[in-house]
Amino acid sequence: MRIFEYLLTGAAVALGCFPAYAQKPNAIFYRASVSNDQQLAAKGNLSAHMRLGYRYLTGSTGAVDTQQAAQHFAAVANSGSSAASAWLGYSYVTAPELGHHASDGIAMIRKASGTGDPVAQTVLGHVLDWGIGVPTDHATARTLFAAAAPKFALAQRYLGESYLRSKSRSDLAAAATWLGSASALGDRSAMLDLAGMYAQRLGQPQSIKAALYWLRKAAETNDPAAIFQQGYFYRHVPGKLANPKKAIALYTSAATAGYVPAQSALGMCYAKGLGVPQNTQEAIKWLSMAAPKSSFAAKQLAILRGH
Repeated sequence: MRIFEYLLTGAAVALGCFPAYAQKPNAIFYRASVSNDQQLAAKGNLSAHMRLGYRYLTGSTGAVDTQQAAQHFAAVANSGSSAASAWLGYSYVTAPELGHHASDGIAMIRKASGTGDPVAQTVLGHVLDWGIGVPTDHATARTLFAAAAPKFALAQRYLGESYLRSKSRSDLAAAATWLGSASALGDRSAMLDLAGMYAQRLGQPQSIKAALYWLRKAAETNDPAAIFQQGYFYRHVPGKLANPKKAIALYTSAATAGYVPAQSALGMCYAKGLGVPQNTQEAIKWLSMAAPKSSFAAKQLAILRGH
């Protein structure tokens, strides 16, 4: 996702038991390292399982891993969580490689939403909003988001993004309000959306400083996708704020954490000498890391190797 091109995406205190998680759907946005959550999940911590499932599903661990996501969601769904059942159903709908029919996944999502769970309502709204396995129904999607929004940051973000798509003055104001609320609850993608609104002058006076503020807030969560976006900002922002060296440092941080888009971008910077001295070996190194999960990186790697 580039902050100068608005794109929709799609996300700490560790809670020790399922009843606590059921009351705190925003636990998926709590700050916690992947390694720490993996240790907690191994001990049966359901909140850690949910965070890991969401991270693997959205690719914030570096790349999308639907197998890992489904395993973590299933661990929580087995405890009776409607939220986890909805996410597991969504995994089945969007990842045929898991071996399940999309219709089965949709049925799981609808059943979970019927319990009134805000997470399940949000997941159902998302598939309806984008026609994922079901006919598109924007009106019902927005109704579901609005119902879940008081309790769930992701519903707030999706609601904000639905307003952002229309781009009317009043809807852009509503988008900023909902995205701001989701950002306050820790939704990193909402922070990036706000940065994009300020950078592109979408319903807000153009403010590069405000865009940078939200990029920094997102990057402070140590999410590699957010760190990469901050690097992209410094790489492409016009004027005095442009800082290619800082961009490379941020790309390297995100790439080292395993974030595939950052590995691809860093490889291309070394291949073309953008912000760093041209270095074919370094380019090959980073593109090789990204290539197994990026067709773009694989193609560029083949070109560098003369294949």
